[in-house]
Amino acid sequence: MSYSYDSVGNIISILDPVNNRNHYLGYDSLNRLVNATIGGDVYKYSYSPLGNMMKIVHNNESKKFVYNGDQAHAPSSIIEGDAGIDVFSPREIDTNRKSRLTEFWLLNDRNTSIVTNFTVGF
Repeated sequence: MSYSYDSVGNIISILDPVNNRNHYLGYDSLNRLVNATIGGDVYKYSYSPLGNMMKIVHNNESKKFVYNGDQAHAPSSIIEGDAGIDVFSPREIDTNRKSRLTEFWLLNDRNTSIVTNFTVGF
């Protein structure tokens, strides 16, 4: 097996000619693993601003981590399923005849806002 490293010592590739299975790894600016390709399998990892792992996507399947417990870095639950949209629990906050305000809580990223305006015609 042959290993390659980046300038800070992260492993960026493992070449395994015996098993014909190569590994390629990518990191973000904080040296956290964000993607890995192992043979034909692709993995993607995402993190919260606090460094907690938010999601692992393996090909088209995902594991999403929810942190609601007393232990800051221990997930309180893991949601498994398709690697689709992360919007969770939309809630209508305010509405009148001309506008509607809806709040969307994103899994593990609660302080994110999406602001948009649109017109509906009849």
